[in-house]
Amino acid sequence: MSNNTSGNDEEAKAFEYWGKFVPDPPQGDPDLVVDSFRFSRLIIALTDLLVSSCPVPNNTLEKRGAKAYLNPEMMRQWDSLLDFEEEFTPAQAEYLDEHTRDKILSLNYKIFNLEHDMSTRRIPDLGPKGNMPYLTRGGFALSIVVNCMVLPDTFLKALNKVILDESLYIVDPFSDERFKYAIPRASLPTPPDAASLKIINDKIKLYQEKRAEILAKRRADAIATGDLSEVQRKDVRDKMEARGLNTEGLSISDMLTMMMNQSAQNSINTSLNAARNTQMMTMANQMALNAQMQAVSVNNAYATMASGIF
Repeated sequence: MSNNTSGNDEEAKAFEYWGKFVPDPPQGDPDLVVDSFRFSRLIIALTDLLVSSCPVPNNTLEKRGAKAYLNPEMMRQWDSLLDFEEEFTPAQAEYLDEHTRDKILSLNYKIFNLEHDMSTRRIPDLGPKGNMPYLTRGGFALSIVVNCMVLPDTFLKALNKVILDESLYIVDPFSDERFKYAIPRASLPTPPDAASLKIINDKIKLYQEKRAEILAKRRADAIATGDLSEVQRKDVRDKMEARGLNTEGLSISDMLTMMMNQSAQNSINTSLNAARNTQMMTMANQMALNAQMQAVSVNNAYATMASGIF
């Protein structure tokens, strides 16, 4: 009984700390509704974490006001922290380049009405203009709310694991202190009713169908044009880096051209070096021959002098 009471007290303190992520409509006394300013702070803290720790920085955008954006690499990092990475079959992954990933992510944002803007990918390959989706902080918050509604137990466990991970050091941006409690189940949005849940499930089904179409088209196009697989592309990038060549903003064809040019130049340099070495050896041999002939002349002169004396 004592342990149960203690647990209830902790839950109550945690709920008082976090409040309700999405306030329920007032029933009776409106003062009973708790609005979660803490959730807004959490979204800012998580955005700060992803922006500051991602190795791929944001491009400059023509912003509609001052906004914080999360690029595709930041969102993949977020999925990794949650252990919610998107899965692909070996056939789908074989030609899964960054541009295809961007298309899939953009599709996700559009179907689930997550606020986002478009940029242009420059790394690792230059892509078509406006092909790279940037999620706004508001869109990021909505994605978390939707996941809390659809997968309350699974997502809450993953979210709390991230928040309480001391190695990540996620802090309240208003106080610069760590968040004190795990998020309690009571803070999550009210589960959707049957009609709302059907709408969400229909969106998920539509996303999966469109996603499969994008992946199938990418694979068919890649095979038809003889494009490199992602393993082969990675091998090209690794070889470029090993040679100390800058890959920023270059397409795979540009990289291959650079390596071919460098190989050709290396071959020319090798031939030139060989020619120089041959020339130097010839000169050395000629100098040795001249020295030998000079020595013979000196000896002959000494011999002539000696015969004259004797």
